[in-house]
Amino acid sequence: MKRVTLMVLVLSLLILNGCIVSTSPSDFIITMDKGDTLEFSVSVFPESSNALWTLYYGDVEDTANGLHYTFTPDKEGAYQMKLEVTDPRGSSQNRTWIIFVQ
Repeated sequence: MKRVTLMVLVLSLLILNGCIVSTSPSDFIITMDKGDTLEFSVSVFPESSNALWTLYYGDVEDTANGLHYTFTPDKEGAYQMKLEVTDPRGSSQNRTWIIFVQ
């Protein structure tokens, strides 16, 4: 009974507040080689939420919308990937990854 009550409470919170359900990659600090490809993805609730990806490298910013983002660096250095998910009511959540390219 306690498990059912807890599940109902969690689902109620998800319905009232949009959120990031899961992200990939699960590690938030990543090391990769120049020229390799890294796939970012997010699962959101509700499905009508907007996912905005912003990649920062020095003074350069690259943005994209959607549930997936493919990153293939052509330069070595430190990058930052920020994900902002906004639900239809305007509530938002963020995730940030640091990527070291060698």
